[in-house]
Amino acid sequence: MGSFAVAVDPIDSDARVFYEQYGFITLPDSGKMFITMKTLKELFK
Repeated sequence: MGSFAVAVDPIDSDARVFYEQYGFITLPDSGKMFITMKTLKELFK
Protein backbone atom coordinates (compact mmCIF):
# COMPACT_ATOMS: atom_id res chain seq x y z
CA MET A 1 0.00 0.00 0.00
CA GLY A 2 1.42 3.39 -0.95
CA SER A 3 1.15 6.53 1.08
CA PHE A 4 1.12 10.18 0.06
CA ALA A 5 1.57 11.71 3.51
CA VAL A 6 1.82 11.12 7.25
CA ALA A 7 -0.90 12.66 9.42
CA VAL A 8 -0.67 13.34 13.15
CA ASP A 9 -2.99 14.72 15.81
CA PRO A 10 -0.81 16.73 18.22
CA ILE A 11 -1.87 16.35 21.85
CA ASP A 12 -0.80 19.83 22.94
CA SER A 13 0.97 23.01 21.84
CA ASP A 14 4.42 21.55 22.60
CA ALA A 15 3.71 18.66 20.25
CA ARG A 16 2.47 21.10 17.59
CA VAL A 17 5.73 23.09 17.83
CA PHE A 18 7.73 19.86 17.57
CA TYR A 19 5.95 18.81 14.35
CA GLU A 20 6.15 22.31 12.87
CA GLN A 21 9.94 22.31 13.17
CA TYR A 22 10.01 19.32 10.80
CA GLY A 23 7.68 20.89 8.26
CA PHE A 24 4.29 19.48 9.22
CA ILE A 25 1.39 21.62 8.01
CA THR A 26 -1.81 22.20 10.00
CA LEU A 27 -5.00 21.12 8.26
CA PRO A 28 -7.68 23.81 8.40
CA ASP A 29 -10.71 23.13 10.61
CA SER A 30 -9.29 19.99 12.25
CA GLY A 31 -6.09 20.79 14.12
CA LYS A 32 -4.48 17.70 12.62
CA MET A 33 -1.14 18.07 10.83
CA PHE A 34 0.46 16.36 7.85
CA ILE A 35 3.72 16.09 5.96
CA THR A 36 4.18 14.64 2.49
CA MET A 37 6.34 11.59 1.89
CA LYS A 38 8.40 13.68 -0.54
CA THR A 39 9.27 16.13 2.25
CA LEU A 40 10.11 13.29 4.64
CA LYS A 41 12.44 11.80 2.05
CA GLU A 42 14.27 15.13 1.80
CA LEU A 43 14.62 15.34 5.60
CA PHE A 44 16.34 11.97 5.80
CA LYS A 45 18.84 12.33 2.96
